[in-house]
Amino acid sequence: MFIRTAIAVLVAASVIQTGSAFAQTAPQPAAPPAAHQHRHHFALFRGLNLSSDQKAQIKSIHQKYRAQNQTISDRNQRRANMRAERQEVMAVLNPDQRAKLQQRLQMMRQRHRQEQGAPSAPQAQ
Repeated sequence: MFIRTAIAVLVAASVIQTGSAFAQTAPQPAAPPAAHQHRHHFALFRGLNLSSDQKAQIKSIHQKYRAQNQTISDRNQRRANMRAERQEVMAVLNPDQRAKLQQRLQMMRQRHRQEQGAPSAPQAQ
């Protein structure tokens, strides 16, 4: 009887341990949910006084790259797509809008670096 109980405990412990090992190595989500990204993306454009034509063009550009990125798992390719999307969007904006958007992007990058604990500017060696 004791041997059966000991074997049952060992089996249960190994099942639990295996489950926790899989839980620890499970891939983490690469990005926030799409709804959050969508709100975040368009929040950058608030206050830029975009025309309805500009809004439609930017929405179309964003949808095009979003569709492309759904099938891509390579991080470098996603970054290249993000840069290409940004260039296309910048081409839609007038110079004043472009300057405001670049300023917002810079502020966002600085805030992200601070949250990640990275230095805000490269240090000279």
